Amino acid sequence: MEIDFFSYQGDRESMQVCSFIASRSKIFFGGVFDGHGESGMEIAELAMGSIRSDLEFFTGQCGLTAKHVLEIVCDLASRQIFSHFSGTTALCFILREDGKLAVANTGDSRLVIVSGGAAWQVTDDHNTVNENEAKRVIKSGGVIFGNYIWNGDRGLMCIRSFGDRHFNESGVISTPEIFEPEVKSGDFIIAGTDGLWNEINNAEAAEIVSGKSTAKEAKEALANAICEIGEDNCDMDNITFIVLKI
Repeated sequence: MEIDFFSYQGDRESMQVCSFIASRSKIFFGGVFDGHGESGMEIAELAMGSIRSDLEFFTGQCGLTAKHVLEIVCDLASRQIFSHFSGTTALCFILREDGKLAVANTGDSRLVIVSGGAAWQVTDDHNTVNENEAKRVIKSGGVIFGNYIWNGDRGLMCIRSFGDRHFNESGVISTPEIFEPEVKSGDFIIAGTDGLWNEINNAEAAEIVSGKSTAKEAKEALANAICEIGEDNCDMDNITFIVLKI
C-alpha cells in the first residue's frame, strides 16, 4: 500500500485546511480537516492533533475494532473544542494491511474509492443538500434557508462539525458517520475536503487517477488538475486531499 497527500490555498485570506498521514505496525491512518470561522485553522489543527495522537495510541489495542477506535478518537477530539462560532469538519480513516478500511466522517469532506476505473462515494456530505441530514435538522427545530442552517442571524453550511456550539440547538452535531467499505488490490482511495469535490466530481477524479501506477502519480495528476482549474477560478476554496493505492 502507498499513501500521499496534497494541499492548495485557494482564493482565501488564510489556509484553514490541514491533513495528516501516518502508519503504525503496518496500519495506515490519516485525516483531512476543513476549518471555518475566525478560529477555523486553530480548531482544525487542534482536531487533527488530537485524532492523530489518539489513533496512534488506540490503533491495534487488544479488543478494539477499527470502528470503535474511530468512535473514541472523534468523541475525544470533539470534547476539546468549545468554540461557539468556529469549527471544523473531520474525516479520518484506518486502513489495515489486509485491505480492511474504516472511515469516520463529520462534515462535508468526502472519501471516494476508485475501482476498475469507476468511482464509489463512501461517505455522505453533511450539508443542507443532503435530504436525510436536512430532515434531521428540521426535526430538531433547525431552520434551513438557501444552503445554510440558521440560528438567529448566523448561518452554517455544514450540518455536522466539531465546534460551532451556537448551532447545536439548531441540529448541528459532532457525531460522525462510520463506514466500513470493502477495498481490493489496485483500488485508489481519495479523501478530500469539499474544495476538491467542488471542482472535480467523483467520475472526473476516477478518470484522472485510473491507470496511475502509484499513489504519488495519482496525487500529482489530481494536484495538476486542481492547479490548472485554479488559474481560471478566482473563487476556489482551500483544498487538501489524501490518495492511497491499495
